[in-house]
Amino acid sequence: MTRSSAADDRAIEAAIAAAEARTAAELVVMVIPRSDDHARGRALLAGVGAIALTTAVDWAWPSISAAIPSVMDALPLDPLTWLLPLQALVAAGLWWLGGRLPARWLVSDARMADAVQRRAKQAFFDQRISHTRDRSGVLLMLSEQEHCVVILADRGIDELLGPQPFEGWVAEVSEGMRAGEGTAALCRVIGKIGDALAERFPPREDDVDELSDRVTRRE
Repeated sequence: MTRSSAADDRAIEAAIAAAEARTAAELVVMVIPRSDDHARGRALLAGVGAIALTTAVDWAWPSISAAIPSVMDALPLDPLTWLLPLQALVAAGLWWLGGRLPARWLVSDARMADAVQRRAKQAFFDQRISHTRDRSGVLLMLSEQEHCVVILADRGIDELLGPQPFEGWVAEVSEGMRAGEGTAALCRVIGKIGDALAERFPPREDDVDELSDRVTRRE
């Protein structure tokens, strides 16, 4: 969903409005580029990659200089003199690349899941989802780099549904994201949440829209 269009956002917002018309629950969708910078994994990638490349160049240097004597004229300094700047340049490039690779290439599944959960819990309180009148807020947070989805429900909803349906909904949106159909999968799940709550948590006559239906995007 990184390149989602305004039409995608409108489809999600329409799905939220339709679901909230059938229930007193308040649904919030947040999309973030990543839940963590995964600095440890990026540093490992940068360090190992830079050392491996410069070690290979240093090891092969006699063969390179013998095969291409003109290299010695182009690089008159001792190889160790320019290998260090090359190493720093490669490390910087790999650090940058690490910020754009799938998180699974950088960290374990457990660390990734923990980072996404922590970010979702922070967002739940930052967006004041826990402040609805009936404790009826539901957060659907999509973390793009990790290809992960978290659905957090406030106490009023969680006590009604329990954890099992949320696990299935998370899996459905995650599969949709991996297949490049994140928006469609998310809209389906929003509809399923509305259906699940329509009878158990119906709207009240004095209901007001306490939380915005707009898709929230954060850097």
